[in-house]
Amino acid sequence: MSVDANFAPESAEELLEGLRSVAAATVKGQWTAIRDEMTYQLGFIAQKTAKVMAQRAARRSPSSLLT
Repeated sequence: MSVDANFAPESAEELLEGLRSVAAATVKGQWTAIRDEMTYQLGFIAQKTAKVMAQRAARRSPSSLLT
């Protein structure tokens, strides 16, 4: 997020509002990055799990499936 170098609050309330808006935008950006990374990692884990499960199922003999 760009910062306005000319920001000159006229009151403590205006300063607080400016700080809140910068903090909220920063948190939102970081949360989005964290969410995207977690989505990628969980998808990767799911793919690897499905692959291993398929490999294990393929190695089982048909008679072992009856027990």
